[in-house]
Amino acid sequence: MSAPTSQRLAVLLAKDARGILRDRLLLFLVGYGVVIAAVLRWGVPLLPVEGLRLFVAPAAPLIGILLVGTVLGFALVEERESGTWLVLRVLPLSDASLGAYLFSVSAGVGLVSGLACAAVYGQAIERPGLYAASLLAASLGSPLVAFSMGALASNKIEAMAIGKLFNLPMAAPILAFVLPAPWHALLWWSPFYWIYLALLRSMATEDGLRSAPLVLPDMPDGVLVAIPVLLLAAACIPLLRRFRSVAS
Repeated sequence: MSAPTSQRLAVLLAKDARGILRDRLLLFLVGYGVVIAAVLRWGVPLLPVEGLRLFVAPAAPLIGILLVGTVLGFALVEERESGTWLVLRVLPLSDASLGAYLFSVSAGVGLVSGLACAAVYGQAIERPGLYAASLLAASLGSPLVAFSMGALASNKIEAMAIGKLFNLPMAAPILAFVLPAPWHALLWWSPFYWIYLALLRSMATEDGLRSAPLVLPDMPDGVLVAIPVLLLAAACIPLLRRFRSVAS
């Protein structure tokens, strides 16, 4: 990436940061994931369910990542409504550069938020390599939420409704605990199902995995992480193209 292009993208980053800092609701949502993680850390042990703290642990970083996607999704909708995106389109930046910027910022900030929530929750990690790969895969969930809201919503009310729809794929890990093993195939479409399993495998001991009340697929770690990456990338790319189209 050339120096002028890097400087222009840095200007865009500063603009987006100022926009989020000015909006108290968006700023609240950025830190809300940490608050939820703290509540889970102190509240879950009070429930008389064996192993519950471990099984809730993968949800902590996912909550932080998806909340960042929600914040950036609202920002994209606001830029469309205000016409800011049309101004950005006349900058000497290619569509590919703008798309890569949006994707990278959303995934990067989502990753930082996910790490913060995981640190607050405080679950021990048994397999750091798998954990790091799983979090990187999970960070792609942030641009998925942001592009879905930016591409499909015409205003903030619709964006809020679309954001709530992501409760459905997020429910897949919960359903994995109640559905019989053969029915888990119905959950394979959700990237968050696979990310949850990868995070759980990275956090649990061998004894913990054997005692888990759900069936873990017998597949290599790399495959377990690659599946959600492919699912998220396959969803993000057409959404980004649609956003660029409707915002023009």
